[in-house]
Amino acid sequence: MLTVAQRDEAARHLLAARRARQPGPRLPDGCRPSNLEDALAIQRRVQELLGFATGGWKCSVPTADRAIPCAAIFAPSIVRALPCPVVAHGGIGRIEPEIAFVL
Repeated sequence: MLTVAQRDEAARHLLAARRARQPGPRLPDGCRPSNLEDALAIQRRVQELLGFATGGWKCSVPTADRAIPCAAIFAPSIVRALPCPVVAHGGIGRIEPEIAFVL
């Protein structure tokens, strides 16, 4: 288990890479999560530091080897647009389909 300070260090490291719009190096050993609880706590701390509300959740199907991996989808990143433009790079338009349920 990481301490609150270690989780905060990891979150700030990830936040710096996000703000620089560049992948950063691996998290330092002293603040690298080794379990789901720490990983989710670091995600929550990044979200707190950004000041973003949760707009939804990304989840995948659990397997026998792992629990449900999940992450918050930040509300400011959710866009509704008609038509929905797809920008091609190198002649290829890449999309990641998502299914949303409004309850």
